[in-house]
Amino acid sequence: MRVFRFGEFVFDTNSGELRKGSSRTRLRPQPAVLLAYFLQHTETVVTRDELRRLLWPDGTYVQFDHGLNSCIKQIRAALSDERLRPRYLETLPRRGYRFTQAVVAASSNAAVPADFGLSGTVRVTERQLHVEMQLYDAADEAHVWTSCFTTDLNDALDPRRDIGTRIIDALVRHASGR
Repeated sequence: MRVFRFGEFVFDTNSGELRKGSSRTRLRPQPAVLLAYFLQHTETVVTRDELRRLLWPDGTYVQFDHGLNSCIKQIRAALSDERLRPRYLETLPRRGYRFTQAVVAASSNAAVPADFGLSGTVRVTERQLHVEMQLYDAADEAHVWTSCFTTDLNDALDPRRDIGTRIIDALVRHASGR
């Protein structure tokens, strides 16, 4: 989990939250992934094909151009950036995009007071929900626990309850030293 500072903004990759002063905007998951990638590759040309592979793994069928353009527009709107006069995200015709601001990466521990952090991914297919979670100690970012599971979307049980139960069990085990 990382926090990036650039211009007047602070972006938390874990929560997808973009802050400017006291204003907070939570980006949707794909634009958040994209912005994090741009912030990790500043002053580098990032191709559209590279972004396609980042957002949509092999075997995923989407209207790529529309989806990517929508993500870019959402990022620009959140940054109050303009395509024709970019301050942050520059379009390089027939080549890709480049993030042009200086970026400082910082630990997120100072940004959000917490004992533990949770990160993960969720992938939904036609019939299944795939979840991978990592719990870490916020003080030193030491790994505490990882869990992966797949559930059928037609199951009667709420997957959120299962996720919560797994997290609580991991915290109890960690606190008791097991």
